Amino acid sequence: MRSPNPTRRELLVTLGRLATLGAAAATIGGCESLLDQIRNRPMRRSLGSLAPNDPIVETYRSAVAAMKALPASDPRSWNAQAEIHFNHCPHGNWFFLPWHRAYLLYFEQICRELTGNRGFALPYWNWTCNRRIPDAFLGDASNPLFQSGRSGVPPAALGDAVVGTGVIDAILDEPNFLLFASDASATLRPPVGYGPLEATPHNQVHGFVGGVMGSFRSPRDPVFWMHHNMIERIWWEWNVVRGHANTNDA
Repeated sequence: MRSPNPTRRELLVTLGRLATLGAAAATIGGCESLLDQIRNRPMRRSLGSLAPNDPIVETYRSAVAAMKALPASDPRSWNAQAEIHFNHCPHGNWFFLPWHRAYLLYFEQICRELTGNRGFALPYWNWTCNRRIPDAFLGDASNPLFQSGRSGVPPAALGDAVVGTGVIDAILDEPNFLLFASDASATLRPPVGYGPLEATPHNQVHGFVGGVMGSFRSPRDPVFWMHHNMIERIWWEWNVVRGHANTNDA
């Protein structure tokens, strides 16, 4: 407990901390500025509502092209980002959702940095409504969003048993995080048990797309980020719309 009569040293330390906090608040504009940034933060949108040449899609295309052009030694490069997933990604346990949330967030920030578009937000592929690989990701090697070797190309489409509304609603209605997500684990790897969200739409969409999407280097396919952003959206809906709580297990 701090003394009611602080020493000179304690007083100087406290004043120094207050000065630092004040400078930080002045730099960022204070709490009101932060609240305004939150209110007006970039919004992630469904690819189904965007034309293949929508500015959001074009920004993503430019970001992917810029990342592919970076040297392999740059941690922001396309392959370096995929190697993070290959070396560290958790699957089949409760770290799956939060790990990929952070992974998406930092990738989104790289896209903003390389394109200069501070308002960019990653779109998501709502495969329940749009069952085929989105048009923006098709074509040939001249399109940075194209990836060779995919098997699930149009007219191939995902079925109800994988992404139908009945499947997704049943997942969203499950109130227990350990059943909604995946099993408890003390470590990121190896997998210990797959929850329905990871086992069904997540795993099977990876398999449907095929090619590199069927491997742990799946982020090399630009559609990976759209797919995982849909998984992220479902987790958001499970929390915010359905009102279910994440585990509080320490």
